[in-house]
Amino acid sequence: MSDPNDYTVGWISASSIEATAAAAFLDDMHENLSSKARGDHNTYILGRIGQHNVAIAVLPDGEPGIAAAADVASDMLLTFRNVRIGVLVGIGGGAPSSVNDIRLGDVVVSSNDNEHGGHGGVFQYDYGKTIQEQEFRYTGHLNRPPRALRTAVTAVRSRHQLRGPQIKEKVQAIISTNRHLEKSFRSPDPRTDRLYKSSVVHPPNTRRPCWEVCGDGFAKVVQREERSGSAEGPAVHYGLIASANQEMRDALLRDKFFEEKGVLCFEREAAGLMNSFPCLVIRGICDYADTHRNKDWQAYAALTAAAYAKDLLSQVVPDQVEAERPAKPSAGPPPSGDNNHIGNISQPTDTPHPGATSQPGGTSHHGGASHPVETTSLVAITNLAAIASPAAFPNPVAFTTPAVHLQPAASHTQDVPASPLPGSIRAQSIKKESDTSSRKKSTPRFCETRPASK
Repeated sequence: MSDPNDYTVGWISASSIEATAAAAFLDDMHENLSSKARGDHNTYILGRIGQHNVAIAVLPDGEPGIAAAADVASDMLLTFRNVRIGVLVGIGGGAPSSVNDIRLGDVVVSSNDNEHGGHGGVFQYDYGKTIQEQEFRYTGHLNRPPRALRTAVTAVRSRHQLRGPQIKEKVQAIISTNRHLEKSFRSPDPRTDRLYKSSVVHPPNTRRPCWEVCGDGFAKVVQREERSGSAEGPAVHYGLIASANQEMRDALLRDKFFEEKGVLCFEREAAGLMNSFPCLVIRGICDYADTHRNKDWQAYAALTAAAYAKDLLSQVVPDQVEAERPAKPSAGPPPSGDNNHIGNISQPTDTPHPGATSQPGGTSHHGGASHPVETTSLVAITNLAAIASPAAFPNPVAFTTPAVHLQPAASHTQDVPASPLPGSIRAQSIKKESDTSSRKKSTPRFCETRPASK
């Protein structure tokens, strides 16, 4: 059985397709855990990539979004106390333009954006203020990825500039050694990659294919040159990734976010992780964030994102990971909004009471009606037995027990973060507790935590 203290890299997937792609790129697959922390409701796929032991967790089936991602990451950190860096890897909607030739199967990596305000690679576009007679004002700040991952991104970019990303070849190699993936994860016909003009809207309530309903003539489809030679195969783009609880299916709004913020990709989980789970966001493009949704590219896009993630982790030296501070479980959910309109206010969750666990909640919108949705931190994770089974990947991976044994992270008498008091006040408090500890045994105090800053 595997020891959770041996793992330093956390990998979050939002769906079973993304988790399958992640498991396919493991160099070795490990046995299940010998035990988990109390309160951890995740199911894990464990393995090795290069010199790193990796723990892969997936969101509950049918529960995407910021709150679910935060719950899964927080549960992971309860068990894997030595996790210091993380990656959020999966699929997303691209924002192509005349500047960025983004196509289906390409990869977008979150990267610091100084030109449009320095968002640290991820921008939560449904969090801010609505002020009368003014435009929606975005607020809040999301942290940057760990330094070890940022320097690895620089190294990978340089290598790709010299040799090309070679993502197509890496994906083909995985599929050729995993015949179970050949049918569902192979590259779709490039002719199905159609970028419709922003004014063309797919008719609602129809199951007819897009090419049949919307057509593929010059008047409706953006004409792009075919990639060939050194440009053939998935490309990698670096820039701002927009995150929110809502799914982006509006080409006009997509283009507006690119023009104003430089957004390259849209997704639904990253904003729940950046301030509590130190990670880099990697997304394979499966559609163009418009009404012409294309599920045919989802599995292949998940593989291209996983291929880049493996390439990235291979550049990180274990000593760099050890130098990072261990991540700590979050005591409360991040700011999130379930509003279907940009003009609505997304409010942060109320501060939890001392010792209490805050339960995120939201509103589900469907067909113009609003329905309350109850979301708790006691989530039921998708059954990954089929994915984690040795029979699922018989050829490329070998089931082993990790040999690396790290020192467990420092234990804590309480699982909530320290109180964010100013330095001088907190120093006085610590001194006072120290002076009184010799006279009587003090009772542990659970400090009230605050939600992420706006």
